[in-house]
Amino acid sequence: MQLKLLCGNLCEKKHLRDFCFDSKQIQERFQSSNASLELIIFVPKQLFKSLDSPQIQEFDQKDMSAYKTLDFIYLPDKNQERIANDLQIPYFTSSRHTKIHKFILKMCKRLVFGLLDFVTMKLAYFCTKHKRENLVIVRTDAIGDYVLFRNFLPILSQQYGKITLIGNSAFLDLALGFDKAYLQKFIPLHPKEFERNVLYRIKTLYKLSTLRFHTLINPIFSRDRVSEVVSRAINAKEKIASIGDKSNLDTIEYNRFSQTYTLQIGCESGVMFEFERNAEFVSNLLQRPILPHFSMDIQTCEFTSDEIFSLPSPYVVFFIGASAPWRKWSIQNFYEVGLWHIKQGFYIVICGGKEDSQNGETLVNMLNTTQKKAINLCGKTSLRALARIVYNGNHLLSNETSCPHIAACLRHDINIYVVYNGNHLYRFIPYPKRIRDKYYAIFHPIIEKNLLAYGFISNYLQNPSKLDINCISAQSVIDLISTTLKNSKDYV
Repeated sequence: MQLKLLCGNLCEKKHLRDFCFDSKQIQERFQSSNASLELIIFVPKQLFKSLDSPQIQEFDQKDMSAYKTLDFIYLPDKNQERIANDLQIPYFTSSRHTKIHKFILKMCKRLVFGLLDFVTMKLAYFCTKHKRENLVIVRTDAIGDYVLFRNFLPILSQQYGKITLIGNSAFLDLALGFDKAYLQKFIPLHPKEFERNVLYRIKTLYKLSTLRFHTLINPIFSRDRVSEVVSRAINAKEKIASIGDKSNLDTIEYNRFSQTYTLQIGCESGVMFEFERNAEFVSNLLQRPILPHFSMDIQTCEFTSDEIFSLPSPYVVFFIGASAPWRKWSIQNFYEVGLWHIKQGFYIVICGGKEDSQNGETLVNMLNTTQKKAINLCGKTSLRALARIVYNGNHLLSNETSCPHIAACLRHDINIYVVYNGNHLYRFIPYPKRIRDKYYAIFHPIIEKNLLAYGFISNYLQNPSKLDINCISAQSVIDLISTTLKNSKDYV
């Protein structure tokens, strides 16, 4: 596999040196996963003159056709960013170059928060301590991350006893609905508030600093500042984490936070699907092979009357929400696919968060001009209610977010269609068939052009993706759904 990379006009000699060093290391890690990778690095004329390396080639910026052959641009200037966006070329920009004042403010904020954290934890040291409990797990990342980890809770509970889970408040009702049998308690934490609200941060850290455990486990592979500060605050005799990667922390932060742990569990290099990455961590921790069935039993969850919706059948679920605007496929595209479904005899149940309510209403009004076959439930469902709706549906069309992960573990016999614009390919999407079949990812055309190359780019060179999700056409989604449903019993 060949990958053509351009060092942009903001790239200086020292950046190129670091980039080449990092690329070489990443190339070796990528090749360890049974894929060969040849990197071709281009640089602008002014930088090329100062170099003496046969591995680096000069790039003619006046030749627009040359840009079309590129797979990635590192540190482009504003003009090159515009070209990259026009041609849909993935690229990486650094806040140190584009928004230096924001970078300085961010560093000042971290310094102040670090001082406040230290004072808060020292004050909590003198207060009344709780009785020491067995195990606390820190899982402050997103809903989908929890869904891909939760099948390991029974195994860890069997080893250590009931678990105290410090988790993102976003998946509180999901955890208590499906996993309460393994939990001593769930301590909810709002990651964004923790990062932004000083009073909330101090109050939360003070509370956590009074807790005492025999063992703390932070299983997050891409550890971040929230999980690291929380892990550091808690009193535990043994603290365990994955060596993981540095995608959410710089090297200095990573090394500093790593001193928190008494044991760091090793991991294989390369890209691995997240459920199998979790299996690797737990297997290495308990020193025996572990790979549970990826599942979520709807029968174990008790639903309130507000969580049970009477819906017409057969229906398909459209999940129009996502964590960021650039991960959301347009309402017009969902409308075109919705019209096709209505013609096939399906009802459309539209789901999403509260912030998607207006878009959901717009989509319903567009679809219901002739037949009343669309229902807007955006912002009206808990995660447990959403799980029940997906479970009873015919199939799911969604942006790449938490909903497909919930659907994937609920039932293995329904089709899942995911519109994807390019984050962490092969780590979270698509599902390996050995774990879950009937999962269909609809890729951006740039990704389709070279899946392996983009797997390298999306995991090691850019975050988040700069690709326009609406370059994925409604017709390509319709064609895939039509073809795959005809080959299954779910076609109406």
